[in-house]
Amino acid sequence: MKSKLLRLFSAVLFLWLALTGLVQANPFFCNGEELLGEADFAIEGYVTAVACGQSYNSGECQPYPECDGSCPERNFMPELVADCAATIGVTANLKGWHNIGEEVAIPFVKLTQACQDGEYLIPGTSKKDFQLNSKVRFYNISDNCRFYNLEELEPPPEEPEAESPAESGQSLAAELKGRILLQVEANGEAWYVNPLDGKRIYLADGGAAFVLMTNLGLGITNADLAKIPVGLAENLNGSEADADNDGLFDLLEDGLGTEKNNPDSDGDGYLDGQEINNGYNPQGSGKMAIDANLANSVKGRILLQVENVGQAWYVNPADNKRYYMKNGPAAYWLMRSLSLGISNEDLAKIEVADY
Repeated sequence: MKSKLLRLFSAVLFLWLALTGLVQANPFFCNGEELLGEADFAIEGYVTAVACGQSYNSGECQPYPECDGSCPERNFMPELVADCAATIGVTANLKGWHNIGEEVAIPFVKLTQACQDGEYLIPGTSKKDFQLNSKVRFYNISDNCRFYNLEELEPPPEEPEAESPAESGQSLAAELKGRILLQVEANGEAWYVNPLDGKRIYLADGGAAFVLMTNLGLGITNADLAKIPVGLAENLNGSEADADNDGLFDLLEDGLGTEKNNPDSDGDGYLDGQEINNGYNPQGSGKMAIDANLANSVKGRILLQVENVGQAWYVNPADNKRYYMKNGPAAYWLMRSLSLGISNEDLAKIEVADY
């Protein structure tokens, strides 16, 4: 009884304050117990969808009588609202009949444009708006507590800023540095993404591959080269011979210094190809002394053996292994065998080198 009298007194007080222009918002404050007691149902959950209709003039917040619309300090702006609905995926049922996992549609009215003389709380709407992906507690109430019937428990996660086309291209180029790209939507054109600047270079044929080897090669000693594991590429063009059938193409044996007419160069009972595949030294005992950090630091680069006759090796970023490139045609076929398919749209994001 006391609660009802207090509520009646508060309502009369609010009406008097409103008529005297001292307040423009609901003065009642409703605590959780009152909200739960007066609600038909109460739920917690995540806002999975918000949809609104077209805005319309609510008829509220008319201009001051003394202003005919020409007052510069009180330019009239009509209040616009929209009928909306929010969908809440229920994670907790505080009161009522809704089950966890159920989706509940909540109709509400959204203020889309406030009057210039102050924001007005629209009767029948919540005090706060529904934010997509936020976690909320909602009480279905139709009396004065409706102004406090929505509580945001967790704000929606911040969305990462969308990359500009230039930033997107830079990110893609950084990810693909050192790779050989194949235009799968065109005629299978091959491109090399220079790991130094992230720009792509067209590989038209063996001649272009040879120029690439010559101009972009990085010198390396035999001792350091031996620390990078050897990779075995497919015989794409079917022209590579293996005279001793040890699993290594003759041209690769030229690069490694193994005997191309002897399947077991060090005479330990294992084929040279078997030893390479398993990380062993085909020219001596034990395993190869691999330096993973060194291999990672030169991935995507073309290495030239400065202490020999300048043999070229490509370090494939996909596995950090080195692949022998005897000459231009061999390099072209090798690089195509290690290529990564790419769409025209993504390829266009990577800048073409002026080369």
